Amino acid sequence: MTIGTIEKYGYSDNKRGIEAKYLLKDKVLRVRIESANHWTDYIGDFATWPKVRPWPDSPVKFHPVWYRMAQNLAAHLIGEMTGHNIDEIRIMGHSMGGAVAAILLFPLPSNGIQRQTYLINAPKIGNAAAIRWLWKDVMQTNSTILALYDRGDIVHRLPLFYSRYSWNRPYAKTPLFEKAHFNFPEEWETFFE
Repeated sequence: MTIGTIEKYGYSDNKRGIEAKYLLKDKVLRVRIESANHWTDYIGDFATWPKVRPWPDSPVKFHPVWYRMAQNLAAHLIGEMTGHNIDEIRIMGHSMGGAVAAILLFPLPSNGIQRQTYLINAPKIGNAAAIRWLWKDVMQTNSTILALYDRGDIVHRLPLFYSRYSWNRPYAKTPLFEKAHFNFPEEWETFFE
């Protein structure tokens, strides 16, 4: 099967946002979500308060743009999954794509499906309740999640007023920010193999 491409931008101009590639093969859906594709994504996104509540009266709050991107991407993927017997979903996201990958665990099915999610140099997704919910959701389902980062990168520390992932793991230390941010672990290139 060929690798499909999804462009589910999160902004009204339909030019900025994320791009995802996916492959459905041997009962495994693999989704790799790229980072932001425009510099203005970073300026506005890192100054946005977490305010989207997926459940009424819940303390869980997500970043509004990343939540919308995850919802759009999930709707597309669920449509692609219809009629297929899927045993496993593997998601890998870089930078803003990593934040979307974390939130994507919320709308994607988990009943009887093993889910693996890897966040590469990803910013934080919301408030402390959102991080607790994510960890609890992962622990109660057949899921694993790992946030990997290069120690020279600062994006995994942003936005400053969001709660950090308690399961961060460094994989390198590159001295320059831009090189560190785009220093991918080996799994990024071999993801579709």
